[in-house]
Amino acid sequence: MDRAVGAESLAQATALGDGGDRRLQSVELTFADGPGGGRPARKMAFWRPPSSAVKFRLGRVREHVSVKRNSGLLDRLVTVGVIAVLVTAPTQYSLEVGDNFHLSLVDPLVWLVTLVWGIQRWRSGRLGLIKPPPLVAILFVALAALSLIHSTHLLRSAKDVIQYAEYFIAAYLLFADSVDTVRKLRTVAYVFLALASAVALSTLTQYLMPAIPDLMVRGTFGNRNVLGGYVALTLPLMYALFLFESNRWRRLWFLAVLVGGLTATLAGGTLIAVLIACAVISAFRSETVFRSETVFVLYATLLTLALAFGWTHLPRDNPGIIQESVAFYHEDGTAAMRYAEWQTALAMTRDNPLLGVGIGNYQENIGQYYGTLPSIPIKAEADSQNLYLVLASSLGVPALLCFLGLLFISARRALHSFAHANERFQKGLALGLFGSILAFSVNALWAPLIVRGIGVPLACVLGLAAALEQLRKR
Repeated sequence: MDRAVGAESLAQATALGDGGDRRLQSVELTFADGPGGGRPARKMAFWRPPSSAVKFRLGRVREHVSVKRNSGLLDRLVTVGVIAVLVTAPTQYSLEVGDNFHLSLVDPLVWLVTLVWGIQRWRSGRLGLIKPPPLVAILFVALAALSLIHSTHLLRSAKDVIQYAEYFIAAYLLFADSVDTVRKLRTVAYVFLALASAVALSTLTQYLMPAIPDLMVRGTFGNRNVLGGYVALTLPLMYALFLFESNRWRRLWFLAVLVGGLTATLAGGTLIAVLIACAVISAFRSETVFRSETVFVLYATLLTLALAFGWTHLPRDNPGIIQESVAFYHEDGTAAMRYAEWQTALAMTRDNPLLGVGIGNYQENIGQYYGTLPSIPIKAEADSQNLYLVLASSLGVPALLCFLGLLFISARRALHSFAHANERFQKGLALGLFGSILAFSVNALWAPLIVRGIGVPLACVLGLAAALEQLRKR
């Protein structure tokens, strides 16, 4: 049996291939019996995309695979970079690279990782999905920059503005946006807690060495007040996860760090802040490893017993050191320098309510506002000012309100995530982040805690509160 292809069908196929539908080509084959043609036996139709469309689609597939592969590599680099930022953050050690200009390793690292993160978001087509920091954070940095008009040392003051942008924009975005899966959330949280454990061990080691003076028990920081800021950000988180953790070994880890950290804390403001935060955490009713009704009572009972009987048997005079660090008056009747400076900072704020005296100009201007206050011939302890008064008098009241708004928004996010989380770890983490923000806020009454070594850990706590909220919405 011969098979002949009709000329008309070939013509149709040629027409379709040359000028017809470019998306599909159709070839109709007519088979006839015998050499003379006869009646049609059957018709068969074949459709295939033109070669140009195939090449185009293959090119798009290769491009998509390449972008996805590069995006995955960049995503891993960002995760490693975020961990590196956490590792290098909790210290005040730095290099002097200019006249009174110090640079920590974490400062350029934050900007580098932020750059890689931005490229990764752009390559993956998610640049437009980035949720910016809260408006109050952006306004806070903008008002700090605006206060430069009063600066007497422009370069030094500009460095402080850049650090604020590093903490509350760059580092905040890294922790809030790059932590976009539960696995990353756990990784970042446990790295943060592991570093807190290392700092607590370092501090406890110094505490147990009699040759080290009380004021030099400072962990990896410059003094006990800055160390206290880091303790306020980490110990409430440890306590909340201790309450919600079901693994006994991790629970033992959290408890050991909590007890060791509180024992070695010699800054009164920090101890007060952490104990208040832990009390508030204990008062929240939810499912814990203990009955929720008894957590607060148990906490209050153990704290009372520890203060009544345990404090007096410690290697150092913790009660005396703590009392001295927050006392209004010294034993000789003279007023404590810390509280006298509160009054002068208020006077400086009263005279400069909008933009303050300029970022970085606090120490240069505070002396002229002492007025009729008694002269105290004792040098104030380093980093013993009130953070809120420093911000108000240096940057202005609007900048202070923006900073308070940032703390409030982050605390609200943490509480909202706590109320709606279903998984125990996320519930404990959310409540712990709220406690850390609360402890930091209270501790800031006794120390200006936006400094090297504290800024990035603070950004981590605020950013993780935002990340938790975003994960819950997904």
